[in-house]
Amino acid sequence: MKRILIVAIILAVYSTTCFAESFTIHSDVSFGMSMNEVLKAEQDAGFSAKIERTDEADTYNCQSSHQSSYVKVSGKIAGKNGASIDYHFDNSEKLQSAIYILAASSNSGEYTSIREALIKKYGEPNTEISEVYHAYLKPCVYSHFDWANYYYNQENYKRVGYSCSIDYYYNDSWLLTQDDGSYILVTGIEAKESITGKGGITFVLTTIGYQRFTGDEIKEVQSQFESDVEEYENQLNNDL
Repeated sequence: MKRILIVAIILAVYSTTCFAESFTIHSDVSFGMSMNEVLKAEQDAGFSAKIERTDEADTYNCQSSHQSSYVKVSGKIAGKNGASIDYHFDNSEKLQSAIYILAASSNSGEYTSIREALIKKYGEPNTEISEVYHAYLKPCVYSHFDWANYYYNQENYKRVGYSCSIDYYYNDSWLLTQDDGSYILVTGIEAKESITGKGGITFVLTTIGYQRFTGDEIKEVQSQFESDVEEYENQLNNDL
């Protein structure tokens, strides 16, 4: 039974959705654009857009692949007032990822209609292996959650009564193949973040992430995943 489960996970990791047409994100922004091109496209579409610099919360999961400057867009996005998009760029100054922050509220449920729209566009998500994508591809949409979880659970914060927990209500993934051999990972998240302690806060955050990976990056991840599965199976056989 365990072997069947492992094979099923491997097949899920390899499964993708074909998406051959030109992929645009928002305001006709597409992967590979420069920072100035993204800035102009969003401003021409009537959105507030400016160049900012990342802080520790933004870069915790992605600092090795992204520049410190990024484009922040604000306005009514996907029907949500007060939403924003952070566009991040690789070291060649080309657009690599986009993170939508659509809602931060005290209640869950904001993601429901967004999820339906994503399923209509991309099909059913690979929800069962979202944690695998999180661990191996490290998409930047998780950076805020990973940073908060790391930061507030350090010993110096624990000693003064702080802690942080992340509860995922939804954690969906779609891996889309492109004509040029690259892949786009779409991630939809609704999660409750609870920071306890003095001035603590609990809120529900709804985010959507789009990130481009090369074919070689995906192959490397798949190879590492298979190696880890083989090591796990060997260890399991030795222990039983």
